[in-house]
Amino acid sequence: MSESPFPFSNNRQKSEIFSYFDGLNKKNKSSSWIKKINDFWDFCMGEEAQGNKGAIKCMFSVVLNNLKSKEMDGVKLTEIFITKEPYTNFNLYERLLDTSLKDSRLTNRLISFTEEIIKRGVKREDILSIVADYLDNNRKMYKEKLMRCIKNNWNQEVYQILLYCVVFEYSNLLSRDDIKNVISIDMDDYSICLATIIWIRNGWEIHELLSILDEILVEIHKSYPENNDRMREKFWLTRYFLYYLIDHTDILTEGINEYYEIKNTRESELNKEYAIPKNSSSSSKINNFYNYLLDNKIPLIQLGKNDDFVYL
Repeated sequence: MSESPFPFSNNRQKSEIFSYFDGLNKKNKSSSWIKKINDFWDFCMGEEAQGNKGAIKCMFSVVLNNLKSKEMDGVKLTEIFITKEPYTNFNLYERLLDTSLKDSRLTNRLISFTEEIIKRGVKREDILSIVADYLDNNRKMYKEKLMRCIKNNWNQEVYQILLYCVVFEYSNLLSRDDIKNVISIDMDDYSICLATIIWIRNGWEIHELLSILDEILVEIHKSYPENNDRMREKFWLTRYFLYYLIDHTDILTEGINEYYEIKNTRESELNKEYAIPKNSSSSSKINNFYNYLLDNKIPLIQLGKNDDFVYL
């Protein structure tokens, strides 16, 4: 069987994409780069629409590779991606953000792209400002989109919106009631963990958060009546995330102690010693494995640079 030049349907298209910026170098004006990159993104989306699956991903990788190879410094990159056109207010990074929000498969590519241009000299504060302005201007639309995605169990789209709120430190999109809708038995682990981070960062009542989380963990465990290995159940990652926060950070310390006092018992799904005991007749290899990871402070979900949920 002959190999296909994936993701492009023929070598001409492949060559055109990868040679798109050959005529430019770091001496060209930023305005020339802005126009060329914008035209390239149009070209990639056009190719994708015509059936060249994967062409849209080149919006990120090809641009980054050219910026690296042409040794663009932070000043130039800032002019290209942060500057807004004075009359139309057009901004290149905002366009990339908007495009990614139309296709949840591009989520991690946008974040990697963002991390790279910050590493090369673009200020994270400038990126956060652009994202905040964009989401402020489109807040109603994305809030309604999130609620629609939750209703239809479109978990990848829910994950994208929540992840952007966390990574780009945007707190104005979702209310406490919105986050309660996310922390439900129908959601996936990643969305629940992200919703938990948003709740904590907004400074909302920790006792209420713990009560909601305990309730869904109790409910899910009831659906496994013959099982004592909770780490084999749905929400095993949520459990691990919470146990890690409780064991190895101060984030939930005050809240969890208050929660146990109000319940007047430590028999809670939030209590690792109760839910996944080790070295006892009821312990299992799978529970002992996760206890080993917790004892050795191995996070399965990163907490940010200083355990502060700051990621850029």
